[in-house]
Amino acid sequence: MCVTPIVKESEFPIEVDALKALLAQRDARIYQLEIENRILRAEHFAPKSEHRPSDGFVLDGKQQHLLFTELIEAAERVADEKRVEGQVEIVKPETKAVPRRRKHFPPYLPVIRTSYELPAEQRGCACGATMEKIGDEVTKELERLELSVVHEIARAKYACKACACGVKLTPGPDRVIDKGILGTGFLAHVLVERFGHHMPYNRLESKYASEGFDLSHSVLCESANTCGELLEPIAGQVRKDALATGILQTDDTPVTI
Repeated sequence: MCVTPIVKESEFPIEVDALKALLAQRDARIYQLEIENRILRAEHFAPKSEHRPSDGFVLDGKQQHLLFTELIEAAERVADEKRVEGQVEIVKPETKAVPRRRKHFPPYLPVIRTSYELPAEQRGCACGATMEKIGDEVTKELERLELSVVHEIARAKYACKACACGVKLTPGPDRVIDKGILGTGFLAHVLVERFGHHMPYNRLESKYASEGFDLSHSVLCESANTCGELLEPIAGQVRKDALATGILQTDDTPVTI
């Protein structure tokens, strides 16, 4: 089989920058083909096991993923609203077993890391110097999309080395429950399972335990109560609109308890 090169030898550019761009284009294409080849081999020749980690995290080398489009879109929306810079990284899960501890995230879950950083024009200090990054403030929460993942939210911290004026923290997304371990997607899943599917908290606790999550009855109940308080204005408006129609339809089907 004959493979046609991207550029013929006689058409190679003389400029160094053009040659570097051509090599970068070639390397990106090779990387993409290697990823696609590994995915195809895994699908057709690897053992069919639900616990086998997938290699299909990056398909085009541009931090895109078919399963995590919601997190990518949310990161872009937060970056636009907060006027900061951001990116989403997908970290392959660990395969080695680790001892279970309280509030420990299962190591086999993919980790989606969303990073937010201040633009260069916002890193100025009051003394006139430029603040330099000294680390990240990382919070972890369980997020539920098509599968459960550990969503890391890293907000860059900056400090000025010329003076001790304090630390500047990059703004991040607003969280439903402050210091909670459940993200918006996981909270929505809990509410639907509890009130939409009428599943008791103890059964939900057992269900999540079978997936490796240490989510107690009290954590689920308190999270649902907090969401209920936040949604009370919406529920009140729905009740007001329903009573204003003059006609109410109810389901009087008897339920045996």
